[in-house]
Amino acid sequence: MSRADLYERLEQLGEGGQGRTFKARDTRNDDIVVVKEMHLTEAQGWDAVKRFDRECEILGKLKHPGIPRYLDHYIDEDTGRYGLVMELAPGRPLSEHDAAMSEADLNHLAFQVLHILEYLHSRRPPVIHRDIKPANIVRADDGEIRLVDFGGVKEATGATQSGSSAFGTYGYMAPEQYRGKASVSSDLYGLGATLLSLSTGKAPEELPDKPVLGGRVPKVAALMPASKLRDTIEALMAPAPEDRPADVRAARSWLAHGKSSTGPFRKKGTLLAVILVMMALLGMGAGAYLAQSRSAPPAPVVAVPARPVSVRPIPRAPAPPIPQVAPADPSRARYRSSSRALAATARRALEIAGAAQLWAGPPVTSRPAIAPPGEAPPRDAARDLATAMNKDAQRHLQLLHLQACEGHVDEACRLLNAQGWRCAVTANAEVDCVRTGGAATP
Repeated sequence: MSRADLYERLEQLGEGGQGRTFKARDTRNDDIVVVKEMHLTEAQGWDAVKRFDRECEILGKLKHPGIPRYLDHYIDEDTGRYGLVMELAPGRPLSEHDAAMSEADLNHLAFQVLHILEYLHSRRPPVIHRDIKPANIVRADDGEIRLVDFGGVKEATGATQSGSSAFGTYGYMAPEQYRGKASVSSDLYGLGATLLSLSTGKAPEELPDKPVLGGRVPKVAALMPASKLRDTIEALMAPAPEDRPADVRAARSWLAHGKSSTGPFRKKGTLLAVILVMMALLGMGAGAYLAQSRSAPPAPVVAVPARPVSVRPIPRAPAPPIPQVAPADPSRARYRSSSRALAATARRALEIAGAAQLWAGPPVTSRPAIAPPGEAPPRDAARDLATAMNKDAQRHLQLLHLQACEGHVDEACRLLNAQGWRCAVTANAEVDCVRTGGAATP
């Protein structure tokens, strides 16, 4: 039995360029899940296969209550089936909502979608959905919404992510998506188009529009009465990405305040007009000041008698004597580590020993665990530390501070003494290593 047969198809939920979506039952535990399946023979080019792989990879890294949880994926080489198994999102897609939604419902919906987009766009790198539309927003009976169908998802590696082909749904795609480009601003455009469609109860192709930048943008002002929601939709659906709200926080501010929202100016012409007005006001003020200064009589000059100032030389302190440094003994190496350099020296010694985890998290299973101070050190860790100390002594590198790992230092010194070194721990937290003979451990 292949892994695809583990999921019993109950009913088909949808069909598109990325394959078919089924409501299914997991035969192992009777859980109801969603299976998105694509056949290689029906795939629309190799780009569809790459998008499917990318959807599985990115969805597996997302954890948000507004996004269906990734459960499993499979590849059936015999039948050419690719499958993605996800949590079932309860409710109905907003595309099945017949009548126009009220402004209060649209505001509540917009804030919920913005909350999900904030999570996606704040990841590093940002995650772009690229297909925000009513059919991909599922609302449960309690009013909670979930964003589904991540078939066009991408991770943005720059301000505007370029792609080999356009992806999205006509009417909800930003103009730049028709040119194969997308950014976080493209998702905000899709949200604006979704709110406009739900507010009118009509599909985008049924709305009056105008051609801009290679696409078509609806005439929002002719479709909705004046309101903060209309201001927000107009801002989100600005043809140029730089004219839209910069991010989710700015979009949320528009939704709360409309055109009265404080923040950066959205239109370049408005900013230029304000700059010109400020320059004119400054010019008028400067002209008035010059005119007043020319007409006013000159101020009288009052002579102030000079007072004698005595200057005394400042005695110079004698230069400190230059300390005499004794010549270094090539057969002796002493290493000191201050508390300020504790982290650097400890990390250096532990990296050489093959245990770079410095109690900051769980130890790597393939490396020896280093015990905190006060606990008995494992013998393998002490042996690795001895090897590190031996290499450090030959290369004149700093040794691990006693307070960081005193138990290991004592054990490592004992092992080094058996390898031809004479090591002793001094009272001022130094380790004294003297080469006495024998072959050094590599």
